[in-house]
Formats: sequence, structure tokens, C-alpha cells
Amino acid sequence: MTRRTSLRAVSAAFLTLCLTVPSVLSARADRLLVLPFRVSGKAPAAYFDESELPAQSMQAALFLSRLLREYRAIPYRESGADRLQGLDEQAAENRLGTFCSDPNVSHVLGGQLLFTGPSDLTVEIFTASCVRRSILYKDRSSGNINEIQSLMRKSIFRATPFLPESRSYARLQNFEEMRDSHLHVVVDLSGSMELTLPFARRALEALEPSPGKTVTFTVIGSSARIEHTEAFADQTAYLKTVRSLHGSGATTEASLLDGLRRAADHIKPGTTRMLFLSDATFSEKGLLQLQEIFRSYKRAGIDVALFPGYGSDPAFLDRTGRFDRIARVYTPVFARRGGFVSGESRFFVRRGSAFFLCPGNAGDDIASGRLDTSRCQSFPAHRYSKTELDLDRIVQAYAERNNLKISEISPVYSDLEFRIADFLTDRTGARAPYRVLLQSGSRAFWIGLNSKEDYQALSRKKGEKLYVGLHLKATPGGVENIPARIYMLPDADVPRLFLLEYERLLKLNRSYWNVRDAWFFHVEVRDYRHE
Repeated sequence: MTRRTSLRAVSAAFLTLCLTVPSVLSARADRLLVLPFRVSGKAPAAYFDESELPAQSMQAALFLSRLLREYRAIPYRESGADRLQGLDEQAAENRLGTFCSDPNVSHVLGGQLLFTGPSDLTVEIFTASCVRRSILYKDRSSGNINEIQSLMRKSIFRATPFLPESRSYARLQNFEEMRDSHLHVVVDLSGSMELTLPFARRALEALEPSPGKTVTFTVIGSSARIEHTEAFADQTAYLKTVRSLHGSGATTEASLLDGLRRAADHIKPGTTRMLFLSDATFSEKGLLQLQEIFRSYKRAGIDVALFPGYGSDPAFLDRTGRFDRIARVYTPVFARRGGFVSGESRFFVRRGSAFFLCPGNAGDDIASGRLDTSRCQSFPAHRYSKTELDLDRIVQAYAERNNLKISEISPVYSDLEFRIADFLTDRTGARAPYRVLLQSGSRAFWIGLNSKEDYQALSRKKGEKLYVGLHLKATPGGVENIPARIYMLPDADVPRLFLLEYERLLKLNRSYWNVRDAWFFHVEVRDYRHE
């Protein structure tokens, strides 16, 4: 064949391709028809309603297909007396003529849930082409029934390689699960800490230790008593220790420094964080020693955070700037509300070494960690003596200078538990500019959001119930959601197979958790805040 003849043949073939193939493809819209699944074996009644499984598995596969692929997916709709309870791949292939009679359908996806034991499940997925009228790909995954979403997701992804991957799902895969990391907590148990410890206990109670994420304690009490605990991986023993943290007597600078040094001998390998809770005021010599201790932990790869207590001296807090680059110093809010006979009430607030006067209705904002001190008045601290700049005395001092009579002084308010959560969840990426409090059953929990639009949509639903889907992970701070992606779907589109009560989620073995899975909850929006 000459070169000219060859070119003519290629041109003719190309022209034929342009005239015929597009005409065939143009008759097919890019849509994936998802069928009800076949169910085999005995589905555990405690987990599933067997009569609903074919339809529920179809809805779940529809959600996952839309999540994984940039491709339109539609559910199979029953027509007349035709009620499809799920087909295996051979039966589905035999009926492709029927399924593909709709010109809007280009591909068909179906599958089977095979229950092989009390907790064992095999997921089979197949895809077929309406152009070729044959099965294209199939995949099979086996595991525990608690992994049903992971099994379906993996098999659907592997059985649809011809479809473009969702860009948002590709980004989601970049979120890595937190590596094993242990926490060490050093607590000053002097009597003056008794007003700080309730907030610390609440924050620590939210932690859920596991073999890969243990918590150990060094407690420093009166009479130079220093005690170290085991590495807690069991929730029951851990909570017993947390709830026993109460202050009494007095601790010394020397015992606190000694306790911090000796903690190094009891830190579990793999520990990356140390939390130090104390309201002590260190001398200049003590500050230098504290710097060196923090520096040695930093060299060992341990991130130290100092949380000053309710009774911390503002003058000492001014000097903690020298810990920059070797430790983090958090400045939680502590406050008391003063009520006066005149009917006026104010919150007297300390953040770090600064004092503020905030409205008397700011209590909820303080307790929920969302107080914005820029909306408060600066307290004229220069007019008060050092002894008066103490939250135990400041209300009386203010009343005397302003000729007011006190009617009440409230208990202590603080956002300490939220600041501890900031430290513990910082590296996981779960802290987000928007937070929403959701109620699922008897449990309330905060979720983080990066999207202002999602935040506004949820905040408008305050007091209402809706379905929300979340990507979750376990962290030292407890259960956290990935703030980059949440799902708010109409009731009809919710994949009921992935619907959980929050209490049941907490009981699931963490080995079954996968950050790429999206679990849905029927929740009420309780509160929200923007940081």
C-alpha cells in the first residue's frame, strides 16, 4: 500500500467513525441506572430490616456513586406490577434490553449483599454497558457487617473505572486518619485549683483512650506528693482517674518543677503532647527552669501546652511570652457575674492578664467558648490595686468605686474545656471556623464546618430536625468530623443503610471506622457559633 493510499484509508475510516460512533453515543445520555440489590443469606435482624434491604442498598449505592464519580446516577423506578427485588449479574444482563430501553441510561449498576455468618458480609458489585449490552466490570469485597459502607464504596469504585472520579472525593482522600499518638497530662492539685478543675475534668472526660491513643497522668499534690498513673487505654479506668482529680492543700514551685521533670520517665513512647494545668506563679529562677524543661520536651518531639488556672497571677501571665517557640500558652476565659441591687449585672472577665466588663447575658457565650471580648468594655485595671485584680475580689472593688450594692456573685464561668479541645484537636484539622451543636437521641455533639454556606444553612434550621451526613474520625479529643465536607439531603435521598444513632456510633469498634465513610444522623440543630 502506498503512503497516499494509506492516508486515504485512514481518512475514510476516521470519517466513518465521526459519522457513526457519535450518532450511537449521542443517543445515550450520560446516566448510570442503579438497581435494587439482591440479598442472600440471613441478615442480622438487630442491624437490618431484611424486607427493606433491596431498596435501601440501592439508595446507598446511589449515594456512593454520586459521591465517587462525576456522573449522573438515577435510581430504578418500579412501573406498574413490576417489583424488582434485586438481581444477580446474570439475571441483570438478561434484562439489559429492558433497563436500557430508556435512552437516558448509558450504564447499569447492580449488586448483591451476601450474609455468610452472624457478622460476616460479602458485597458484590457489577456494571453493564447499554451500548455493548453486556457486563463490563465486577468486584467483590468481604468483611464485617459494620464495614458495609467501606465494602460497598470500594467495590463500586473498582467496578466503575470508566467513569471520571469526583474531584471533591479525590480531595477528601487527602485527609489522613490520625496516626497513633499518646497524651501525657500533668495536673497541679493544690487547693487553689479547685475552681479550675471542674472545667478540666469536663474536657478530659470527652477523651476516649484506645490502645493506639493512650492517656497518662502525673499529679502533683500537697506535701510534694508526685504520682504517675499507668497509660490508660480503657475508658472505665480512665474516667475513674479523671473524676478523682480534686485540689487540696498547697503545692510548691519546687514540687511542680520536679513533677514535670520526673514525668519524662513515665511518658509512653509515641507521646506527642503534654498538657500542663497549673495556677502557680513561678519566680524568675523557676521560670528559667520551666523554660529548660519545656525545651527538653520539645527536643523530644513533645508539644507542651500550659493552661493557667482561675487563680493565676496576671503579672505572671505577662511573663509567659518567653515560652514562645518552645511551648504553647493558652489563655482561657474565667469570669464571674456580679448582680447589683439597682438591677444591673455585669460579667467580670479575665483572659490572660487582661480584664473586661461584659454584658450580664454573656454567660452562654462564655460557657460555650464563643465569647468575643472585642464586644466588651476594657476594665480600667490601672485604677485598681494588684490585690483587687482578682476575680474573687474584683466585683466588690468595682461596687465600692461605683457606689453599688451587690445582690449576687455567680459561680465561676470558663471556656477552659474548649481551649483544651483546641489543643487536642488542632493537628487533626477538625477545628474549623464554624461550629454547630447537634442533638442525636440523648447525645449532643459539636461539628465543625469550613463552609460558610453550610453553616448558614444549618443555623437557619435551629430547633428543627434534619438528616446530616458526616465523615468521622477518632482523635484524642473524642469523635471529630472532617469539616471540609458535610451532607444535607432531602429525606428521600438519605441512604438509610448508613443512618446511625450517635450512641450506637460510639459503641462501634474503632477498627471499623474509615474517614472516607459518610454516616448519617437524624439530628436537631441546638446551637451554633462562629470563631
